[in-house]
Amino acid sequence: MKKYVVVLAAAFLVVALASPSFAQFKSWGHMEVETVWQNNATYFDSDRSDNRRHVAERFRFYLQYGDPKTVRAVIGFEADASQWGETSQASITTTLPAGSGMVVGPSTASRNKIGALATDQAGLEIKHAYLDFVVPGTPVSVTAGLQNFGIGGTLGRYFINTDAPSVKITGAFAPHKIEAFWMKEYKQDAYKDNDSDLYGLRYLLSQKMFNVDAFAVYELDRRAQTDSWSWSETATGSGLYYLKKTTTAKNYDSKKWWVGANAPIMVANFTITPTFIYQFGQLKDYYTGTGTQDVDISAWLASLEAKYQIGPGLSVTAQGYYATGGDTGKNDEYNLYSVPNGSEAINVFGNGWSVFYFENTELTYYGHKREAFGGFWLGRLTATYSPLTWLELQGSYIYIGDTSKGTRSSNSNTGATNNTIGARTDSKNEDYIGSELNLIGTIKIYDNIRYKIGFGYFLPGPAYDKFYSSTKDADNAWNLLTNLNYAF
Repeated sequence: MKKYVVVLAAAFLVVALASPSFAQFKSWGHMEVETVWQNNATYFDSDRSDNRRHVAERFRFYLQYGDPKTVRAVIGFEADASQWGETSQASITTTLPAGSGMVVGPSTASRNKIGALATDQAGLEIKHAYLDFVVPGTPVSVTAGLQNFGIGGTLGRYFINTDAPSVKITGAFAPHKIEAFWMKEYKQDAYKDNDSDLYGLRYLLSQKMFNVDAFAVYELDRRAQTDSWSWSETATGSGLYYLKKTTTAKNYDSKKWWVGANAPIMVANFTITPTFIYQFGQLKDYYTGTGTQDVDISAWLASLEAKYQIGPGLSVTAQGYYATGGDTGKNDEYNLYSVPNGSEAINVFGNGWSVFYFENTELTYYGHKREAFGGFWLGRLTATYSPLTWLELQGSYIYIGDTSKGTRSSNSNTGATNNTIGARTDSKNEDYIGSELNLIGTIKIYDNIRYKIGFGYFLPGPAYDKFYSSTKDADNAWNLLTNLNYAF
């Protein structure tokens, strides 16, 4: 009898899986565990306790129902442990003032904190939730909801890499594609028209020998204040932290434009990728310390990357990169290249080659120096070799310089006199930030599971001498990172 029950159950399962409704379900995602070992990475000071070791984890799961050719709904989940053994964090909320017009108060609900002992943390996040459909009888599709944007280089590393509530309309006229989108960045007060919005137009062309990704984006930020959140120690040396909200008054409107293009060219064994983005606009009625004035924005970013495939499993890549910085004492023009509100381009800027200075999420989300990439120039040389089908070795050298003048400003995002590192003055040549030497190994365990290990050694330049300490020059530093990733 049990035999027949098993056969009937198996038959029922086959029929269920083959049914049209079930066939419309699709899932994908990945899970990764990473380790971080850092030495002198924060302060470049061997006399300080600056030797960090931890294990982190990230999980993403996406579920789709429907058919992308007609209509579908997609929801994506994410859960993170910034470090195993972390302290469980309780929800933090702010009481809404009566008549404030605020839609909802902030809450952390243990975000990025699932790695606590005994687990069971409230750390499951909604990453994506959008509806995507094709307008019947047309080549036009509409995507509305919480969705991803990657614009300006691979993964949007030079411009926009973010998930946002937005509406995108796409016209597909092969090999051309045109996208128009609106992104709601901030809704500060439901009773006032003081939001921050992003509007964009994008053109994509895909050909055998070259691709084009061109865009024009406008950001209008009319918020009366900006809010930021950061972990703050309850008392010095206590080891206990809370989420601190910092509110900064904003007395000006920010009107920013970005116009750019990325155009990979494939010729014989070469892949040449030029990228250029120009930023312009105005900070209206910006307070300079002595009064208000309109501050013009003029900044740009340029990158030229050339890859040569020498033979099977062997390639060499060279890159030159430059992004304008801001000069101290220049109050009438803002020259530091910046990205739109909420863009996480900084998170993927070093993907594929950096181990120490710039973030490379192929290795870790929580273990890089992670400076912003405006106000930098760099030269990079990378060699990649695969001696075996399951092994890839990569070595890189990166030379990093500063494009700013003057001392560093603590406010690096809104003012007109900011720069990035900026320990340089006109009388002292300190525009050399440092050099990074990297070795990354990738082991393919199965087709969809791989293990990466990266070692990065950083030699700080004069820009960091007496920067964190007023009495000593910067010491060398290193990172040892690993990442075990399963994609499904």
